[in-house]
Amino acid sequence: MLLFENTSQLVIMYKTEGEHNHDDCSSSRKNGIPTDVNNIISDLHASGIKKPKQILRNVAEKGAQQPTMSQLNNYLKRLRKKAQTQPIVCVGW
Repeated sequence: MLLFENTSQLVIMYKTEGEHNHDDCSSSRKNGIPTDVNNIISDLHASGIKKPKQILRNVAEKGAQQPTMSQLNNYLKRLRKKAQTQPIVCVGW
């Protein structure tokens, strides 16, 4: 790590001697909606169920872990955006 002092041209370099790894941290922390719940939500969205509360109710009926409302809303926004985008094909410029 480098420390640049405000008042002079002096630069101090710090070097850590201790070893550490982040393998244990990633296994205990789980982010996002599980893949199986993503698949359930995608299937429900494709079948015409678009409202978040209806989707949460159906996910609960299937016995899966319910995402938070903000996770669900973010995932639904990505699904809608993916459905609206059209592929661009460039033919011989």
